[in-house]
Amino acid sequence: MLTKTLVATVLAGGILITGATWMGTEKIENIKNNIVSMEEKFISAVSDNDFLKGRFNGLSDKFNNLNELYNDTISDRDKLQNEVTRLESELEKANTEITELETYSKEVDESMEYEEINREKEFQIVGEVN
Repeated sequence: MLTKTLVATVLAGGILITGATWMGTEKIENIKNNIVSMEEKFISAVSDNDFLKGRFNGLSDKFNNLNELYNDTISDRDKLQNEVTRLESELEKANTEITELETYSKEVDESMEYEEINREKEFQIVGEVN
C-alpha cells in the first residue's frame, strides 16, 4: 500500500506536495501467494473435473447398456406374450374340438341300439350238456 506523507508548501499560485513512501512489498507477496493458492485450486478443480468426466462416461456407458438390456427384455417379453396368446388360442380351439367330439360320440352312442347275444344260450350245440 502506498503511504503518503504530505508536506504542503505554498508557492506562488499553487501548492507543492512532496514525500510519498512505498509500503507495498508485503502486499505484493500476499497477492503472489493468493495467485499461487488460486492456481493450486484451479489445478485441483481441473483434475476433479477430469475425474468426474470419467465417472460420468462410465455411468453413461452403464446406463446405455442397461437401457439396451431393458429394451431387449421388453422385446423378448412381448414375443413371449405373443406366443402365450397364440398357444392359448390353440388350446381354446383344441378344447372346442374336444367338446364337439364328446358331444358327437355321446349322440352316436345314445343313437346306437345293440343288444349283446347270449353266447351260452343262443349258440349251444344241440346235444351239449350244460
